[in-house]
Amino acid sequence: MMTMVMTAIGESGIIDDFFTEEELDPVIKYLSNLKTSEVFNYGNGIDEGHQLYPWFWKKCFNKVQTVFGQDLKLVRVTYLNDTKPIILHSDYYQFNSQGTPKFAMLIPISTNNDKTFENDTHTVVFNEKDTYTQGSHTVTKFWDPIEWNKNKQTKENNAVQYKEQYLSHLKDEDLECLTVHTVAKWKYGSLIYWDEKLMHTSDNFTKNNVKSKQALILHTYVL
Repeated sequence: MMTMVMTAIGESGIIDDFFTEEELDPVIKYLSNLKTSEVFNYGNGIDEGHQLYPWFWKKCFNKVQTVFGQDLKLVRVTYLNDTKPIILHSDYYQFNSQGTPKFAMLIPISTNNDKTFENDTHTVVFNEKDTYTQGSHTVTKFWDPIEWNKNKQTKENNAVQYKEQYLSHLKDEDLECLTVHTVAKWKYGSLIYWDEKLMHTSDNFTKNNVKSKQALILHTYVL
């Protein structure tokens, strides 16, 4: 039996052993068979209008609410199958339908379709928040890298020190303007979370012989 390791809820963190295989396997089976979109390798997922939305809420999301509070609502859950490191970005407004975006959450499933995670991978969350979502994207309100480049400022104790270990796919000019909040190592069934305004990225997992990695991605909001 897995033991859930709890930590204080902050802007970013990880809760080990949060979900069991019994809870996740039916969800993974369904979502992994959905048609994959051309954007971010995300499947169509289960959103608020989907017929299986209540099923996923009961199966998994009500457990999230026991930790994060009943006020937290689910926008969408999608299946991730990444083959390339994800670049620096923010999730703020990305999937919001109503209310105020709150936490993005990631539930690791496997690397190279292997649940044992013999090859390491991580999600890296920074202290810096996205304040540039308005930018030129007035309709979708995606993070705007052009505005980031205009406004970024060099920081002390910055993320350049993590470049070789985790962040070799990012530019020094960006790393110099970021400080690391959380380096979350992927483990099956853990819950990695961060404020959707926080800048974040994957590590350069291809350096660790990871050809692909699989996870569930949740986006949430509060009214």
